[in-house]
Amino acid sequence: MEAKKRTLKRRPFLGQMLIELKLATEEQVKDYIERAQKLDTRMGLLMVEEGLISETDLVRAVGRQFNLDFFDLRGVKPTEEALRFIPYSVANQLTILPIKVENNILTVAVFDPLNVPKLRRLDNIIDINFEIVVSLESSIRRQIENSYLALQAKEQKKKSHLEVVEENEDIREETAVRKSLTSSSQAKKKHTSDIESLINRILEQAIGHQASDIHIEPQDNEVHVRERIDGILESGMELPLTMHAPLLSRLKIMGDLDIAEKRVPQDGRFIFSVNDTEVDFRISTLPTIRGEKAVLRILDKSNMTIGLDNLGMRKDLVTKVKDLLAHPYGIILVCGPTGSGKTTTVYSMLNHLNSSEKNIITIEDPVEYQFDVINQVQVNPKAGVSFTSILKNILRQDPDIIMIGEIRDKETAEIAVRSALTGHLVISTIHTNDAATAVNRLVDMGIDPFLISSSLLGVVAQRLVRKLCPHCKKEIHEPSDGDSPIVAEILSHTDSVYKSVGCEECYKSGYIGREGIYEVLIPDKTVRQAINEGASAQDISTMIENTGFTTMRYDGIQKAISGVTSPEEVLRGTIG
Repeated sequence: MEAKKRTLKRRPFLGQMLIELKLATEEQVKDYIERAQKLDTRMGLLMVEEGLISETDLVRAVGRQFNLDFFDLRGVKPTEEALRFIPYSVANQLTILPIKVENNILTVAVFDPLNVPKLRRLDNIIDINFEIVVSLESSIRRQIENSYLALQAKEQKKKSHLEVVEENEDIREETAVRKSLTSSSQAKKKHTSDIESLINRILEQAIGHQASDIHIEPQDNEVHVRERIDGILESGMELPLTMHAPLLSRLKIMGDLDIAEKRVPQDGRFIFSVNDTEVDFRISTLPTIRGEKAVLRILDKSNMTIGLDNLGMRKDLVTKVKDLLAHPYGIILVCGPTGSGKTTTVYSMLNHLNSSEKNIITIEDPVEYQFDVINQVQVNPKAGVSFTSILKNILRQDPDIIMIGEIRDKETAEIAVRSALTGHLVISTIHTNDAATAVNRLVDMGIDPFLISSSLLGVVAQRLVRKLCPHCKKEIHEPSDGDSPIVAEILSHTDSVYKSVGCEECYKSGYIGREGIYEVLIPDKTVRQAINEGASAQDISTMIENTGFTTMRYDGIQKAISGVTSPEEVLRGTIG
C-alpha cells in the first residue's frame, strides 16, 4: 500500500479484529476495554501483558485493522539501498525499519500504526513513495542494530584510517582508550573514533540480547560476529576483513593485553558502562590460521538471579542443599561444564549462609556478584595473588566459611580438603560431568580417598537447558517419525509432553531463557566406605541408585513433562 502523503485508513475496532481472529471473546474484549481505561493503557497491550494474546497476535490484528500486511523479519536482511533512506538515529528513535526498495517504493516496517505523528514525520524524512508493513517491535529493534551496524562497517572499509593499524597509532589510541574507559557509553560515542563506536554498539547489542559470550572470528573474506544466547551460538553481523586488525587492537587495549603479540593466546578483562550500569567482560584471544579469534565473556550482574529458591531446583533438592549448608564443617562441591550455572548456584548458597554472625571469605576469579558483609577476594595472577597463595594465608583470618571459585589443581584441592577437616565449611566448584565423577576427579588430582570420604558433605551437579517459548510450545501425545527416541521414552510413562515450535516471540528458535537441571549426591556410610576403598565413578553411581538419588536426566524429564523444556533439550544437556 502506498502511504506517501496519505493517511492510513482504519478498519473496524481492534477488538472486533481480535474476535474475528478468534483470539478473544466479545466478553473478554469488553472486560479489557473497561480495565484498560481505568489503568490508562491500551487494551491490546494489557492483553499481551496478562498473557491472553501474544505480541505476534496483537501485531497481526493491528495490521488487519489498518489493512497492513504482517512482515516476518526473521532471516530477512534489509538492503543497503533501503537503509540509506532513513538514518540510524531516526530509525532507532521511531522504531522503524526500512526493508527494501521495489518499483521505486520503499517498504518500511513499524509496530504501531496508531502513532500518527511518527508516520507524519516519515513524510518529511523519506524522499520516496513508501508502503508500511507491521512487524514485532523486538524484531524491528534487533534488525535496526544488526543492519545499521553492518552498513556502518562497510562504510568504514573505505576510510584509510580503518585499514591495518600501525604500532604508533596503537600507542596513541591506547592513551585515548585508557582515558575514556571510565566514561559512559553515550559519551564515548560522541567523542571517540568510529572503531570505538562500532565496538560499543557490538557490546551494547550483546548485553541487550542477554548474550553470555561474543565471538569475533576472522574468515577468508570477512569477520563474523556471533553471540551465544541461551547456550546456543547465533549468527550475527559480517564485517569487512579489513576491520579485523583495528577491532582486535582496540579490544586488546581495553583488556590490557599486548597488542603487538599475535602468536600466543592472551587473557584479560575490562569494564564497560552502558545506561549507568557497569558490565564486566573477560576477553580471550587465540591465534588461528586466519588470524586472531577473540571471545568476550559477558558477566552482567543485573541478569544474575540469586537465591536457592530461584534456581528452578525441585523442592526436595532445595531441602537437601539447605541441609548440607547447615553443617558447620566439611566440603560441598558444585560441578558441571563451563557455562552450566555453577557460579549462580554457589552465590545462592552464600546468600543463604550470609550472616553478620559468620566470617565468610571467598576467593574468586573474577568476583561476579558483590555481597554485603562477605569478604570477597579477587585473584590476580599478574600480582602474584593466586588461589593457592590466598588459601595458604586465609586460615589466619579466622573464617567460618570459605568459598573457592574453582578447584583446578592438587595444591588447591589439598588445602580445601584440609580446611574442611579442621572445622571450616568449604564450598567450591569443579569441572566434572556428574556428581559421582567429582569424587574421582579429586582422587585423580592426588587427594587421599580417606580424606575425601571424611570431608565430603555432598555434590551438586547441574546443566542448563533452554526453556520452551510459552507462546508457541506444543503439547503432543504420541511421537512422530522425526522425533528422537527420548520422546517415545518419556511418553511411555506419561500422557503428553511438550515440544518446541518457533514463533516471532522467540525468533523462531522455540526457546526463551534457560533453567537448571540438577542432581544432589549426599554420601551415606556405605558410599563413604566405597570412596575410601577407591571405588570408581560407575561403582558409586550403581551404589546410589537404590538410595533415592535422582539423576539430572530424571530431573530434566520431569521438566519436559511439565512443559518447562523439551525432550531434545534434556537429551542434549545430559547425553553421555
